[in-house]
Amino acid sequence: MGPWARETCLRWRWKQFRFETVFTVPEIILWDGVKEESDFASRTETINGTPASRDRTHVAPAPNQTMQIHEEKASGRRKLMFTNRTFRALDPQSELVCWLGMLEALHEHEADVERFNGYRCPLPTPEQLRPAVTFRRRSWDFQSSDTIRPHAVSNIFDIAVLVHRLGMTWQDFRPQDGLLRAEGNGHLLISTFSRSVGIILQYMRVGPSSHSNHYIQSTAADKMGFGILAGFPPLDIPEYTIGSTSEVLATADRLDPSGTLRRITTDIRHPQFCPTCLFGFSDIIPLASGMLRARGSTIVRLPVPSEYVVGLTCHREVSPPAYRSTASPPVNLVDEFLPSKRPQQTDPTPQAFQVFHHRLQQHIASHPETTSPTLRWVLAQYETLQRTHPAWEDEPLALSLLNDRPLPFLDAVHDTWDQATAYLTALDAATPPLPRLRYAALMAAHIAQAVHYWKDATDRVKGEGGKGPREHFGGKDWVAEGAHCYWDYLPVVAAGVRARGCLVEDGLVREAWCVMMLRAFCWWRAHYMVGMGEEAGRVEVGVEVGRLPSRWWGSRLPVYVG
Repeated sequence: MGPWARETCLRWRWKQFRFETVFTVPEIILWDGVKEESDFASRTETINGTPASRDRTHVAPAPNQTMQIHEEKASGRRKLMFTNRTFRALDPQSELVCWLGMLEALHEHEADVERFNGYRCPLPTPEQLRPAVTFRRRSWDFQSSDTIRPHAVSNIFDIAVLVHRLGMTWQDFRPQDGLLRAEGNGHLLISTFSRSVGIILQYMRVGPSSHSNHYIQSTAADKMGFGILAGFPPLDIPEYTIGSTSEVLATADRLDPSGTLRRITTDIRHPQFCPTCLFGFSDIIPLASGMLRARGSTIVRLPVPSEYVVGLTCHREVSPPAYRSTASPPVNLVDEFLPSKRPQQTDPTPQAFQVFHHRLQQHIASHPETTSPTLRWVLAQYETLQRTHPAWEDEPLALSLLNDRPLPFLDAVHDTWDQATAYLTALDAATPPLPRLRYAALMAAHIAQAVHYWKDATDRVKGEGGKGPREHFGGKDWVAEGAHCYWDYLPVVAAGVRARGCLVEDGLVREAWCVMMLRAFCWWRAHYMVGMGEEAGRVEVGVEVGRLPSRWWGSRLPVYVG
């Protein structure tokens, strides 16, 4: 047990005339900082990588903290337990418990996240769970006969989230069968099953870790790893679950009770069409989510919340998972979209961005007297980002940087997102005589039409119905044409907003829609979905591209770390 051995003691039992061995093990949890019982906080220590935190959780200081520890000892301010022999790295071949290595990895990770300003505030909150250790007293009298080393305690939910945060990817996730396996970013976690104990995890450090593999550290970001969108209360957006086909259809029913959205979404996912795509529907991710990236941080990675999230607000040239797992591609697709005929790199210019920009320019030029200041602001913000930051319209550049995107660029899109959100919040909260346009109604009306764009765009490209393609700015035909279709849908979107109880004019809907689309573009540029492409690696049963079933969110099924 390494330094934790100082918590072990012998208790004399007079009635039995013997010593009882009493020891302490950590319960590794995600803590929200709320005191659930009177003495809970006093027995819980947050893991944050500082020398004081390492001392309180009985983990040796990091090499760069050694001098600081010695200075504190010399000054007499505090007596720490560490000696020179505890500075040696843990030997994986030793007989020490492996949860010592896990605690060390968590301290190292938290210190690295703090270095990149990955937390919104230094203390744990319900919106920002942080790893912590709760001290649990145990008696060796009640250990099972096949236990030779003390086990740390945790639960399946906390372990699942910590695996994501450490940069690992779940390769197998079947807690009901006792089978768990995750690896990546220099870590390996595997499970065994004991009839007398339950699921026992074995952790190993197999290589160095990189900050490029860090994820955004927030509860809303953690939920995405379970296929859950946390919603955005300032705009009255509730929580949505989109991790599986049945959950997508249930969400479609919530957005459009008439059933039309469910039917179109089902048609898109038909096995003979494109079974892994959610064209148009995937816009719900940037529209229904808050800004998850922390201000001043370059950490932008998120676990992918749905099976396929490529859309016009963020187009990436990747092969959908189903194409890689089937012998032949689905039929009835445009030739350029077939895996054998399409490049595997990202298109250098996001056509949806460009089409939005040019259509907005054309609208303002053709209606100079009636154009509102808000639309002019949207155009000015777009062109400022385009002129100042190359990554705004350079898709490969934005996606290649990952957690290394320039901080001024991230702060600029964050500022624009904040201003767009403030405008939409004011519209949502307007009282008579000002017109009120509920953001939830606008989002639902947009998605109800956006799901049509794939078919309408491909029909245009092929010249069906007597309508030919429009200006595509040198990019993929169906992508650019789909963005044109979004503008074509605006009158129908306005009618859908009115059908949802917001009696507003088409002009206000167009204005709010443009702000909403700019806000969605900014959201995508401030985040990166892990699991959209080949970086997901090979996965087994029980988990899809690193995403876990939503039913395991909040699960307290106990697991043990050996």
